[in-house]
Amino acid sequence: MKRSNVLTIVVSALLIATGIFAGCTPATEPVTEPSDEAPEPTPTTEPTPEPVEKSFTLIAETIDWGEPITSMEVVVGEVAAKEAYAPEDFVLGTTVTYMDYTLGKKVTEDITRVVTEITAVGDKLICKLQATPLDPKCTAYSDSVDVYTLSLKGEDIPCAGLVSPLVDAFMEGNTANTNYRLFAPETEGPAPMVLWLHGAGEVGTDNRLPISANLVTNWILPENQVIFGENGAYVLAPQCDGTRMGHDPAAVKAIMDEVIAKYNVDTTRIYVGGCSMGGMSTIDMVTAYPDLFAAAFPICCASILQPEAASALAESGTVTYFIHCIADHVCTVANSMKSYMNLEETGAKVHSTMFDNVMFNGLPEEYIAMAAHNSWVYVHNNFDANGDDYDGTYYHDGMAEAELVQKYYKGELYDWTKLDRSVEGFSYDDQSTWIYNGEAYDATQETQTKETVSCLSVKPETLGYQDFFSWLAAQKLGE
Repeated sequence: MKRSNVLTIVVSALLIATGIFAGCTPATEPVTEPSDEAPEPTPTTEPTPEPVEKSFTLIAETIDWGEPITSMEVVVGEVAAKEAYAPEDFVLGTTVTYMDYTLGKKVTEDITRVVTEITAVGDKLICKLQATPLDPKCTAYSDSVDVYTLSLKGEDIPCAGLVSPLVDAFMEGNTANTNYRLFAPETEGPAPMVLWLHGAGEVGTDNRLPISANLVTNWILPENQVIFGENGAYVLAPQCDGTRMGHDPAAVKAIMDEVIAKYNVDTTRIYVGGCSMGGMSTIDMVTAYPDLFAAAFPICCASILQPEAASALAESGTVTYFIHCIADHVCTVANSMKSYMNLEETGAKVHSTMFDNVMFNGLPEEYIAMAAHNSWVYVHNNFDANGDDYDGTYYHDGMAEAELVQKYYKGELYDWTKLDRSVEGFSYDDQSTWIYNGEAYDATQETQTKETVSCLSVKPETLGYQDFFSWLAAQKLGE
């Protein structure tokens, strides 16, 4: 290539790069030599940030003895400095209505929660709260957002909400004028259903108590859901409103029918269980619907399964598994033992696991005797009755005996569901205030019988399973 042609190509490329070709107008401004001085900054107007509204959120967790509010998150609207705040700067108050078992009734009390520790994270303060085991005044209730108030250094801060992840995973519903909570696994395939019937402490209209007070939320943990199969398990918890003693079987059945119609429930694997009054209601459900359940697990039951019901369960093939603490001072273990014997006599499938006492995390030693009624703790923690943990330590191996004292009134077995507790002035300790079966109670018409009852206490591994949930998940109606 000629030198002149090379030069022409180079010049042409430069002209294209500078925009002189293609009809572009060449720059007419003189070229400015670069300067060592920094250019003057161009003034800019920063947008005014929106003010952050101060608020606080209550945080609860479900543990063995209930659902305490254990901390709160306070948005202060600026980068929070932990050193700028002291526990006494937070005045967290609330009004709580709770069941006082020493009085046998619900009481309302104004309390102040105590902040024990403060952590700063961005514009938030995380405040730990004092929570005494078994103290209902620390518990989360459905109205907690409305009744909790916070004053921070004299400034009133609004409550933004209550967070409790496991409780929040249950949806709320109402069928047949009965509240319920339902956990539905994320699956389109068939899954079994666990029907949980709470005890007397959770009656009313606060629809979080049936799943939070007794650690029912443990059933939805991933490690427990997988025990019931790849699709997990539904967990249904109706609430007794307190207008009758125990859950209404017809209302519970109506809720079950609605859930079964909406979801893919494996109707050959429906299990029913409950504690105390709920244990009694478990017996009521299998008595009313003996062909419905693959298995029943009454815990510290407050009644006895009668021979007629036992015969029906023997025919349906439903297996019943009793769990009770021998030291229970609220609902005698003799209830479970007599029920066990009635079932055994009919040839029905029946098992039991007995415990000598109950202990759980956070429970002070001095409360062990009082907690003997709480054998549901072992069930919700999926007991195996082995090892040196609480259910292994207190497991009662082999035969267990008790004395059953049964009360009769006017020649018939006393039925405490016929006792009208809504009467003005009613007191458990004063029989002159009692209305029984619509009439004034006459204590002179009481009689008693005594009987020695017993059952064989076994571990799940004796039945071929590593823990209670594994045994339950294997039960299927008709097998």
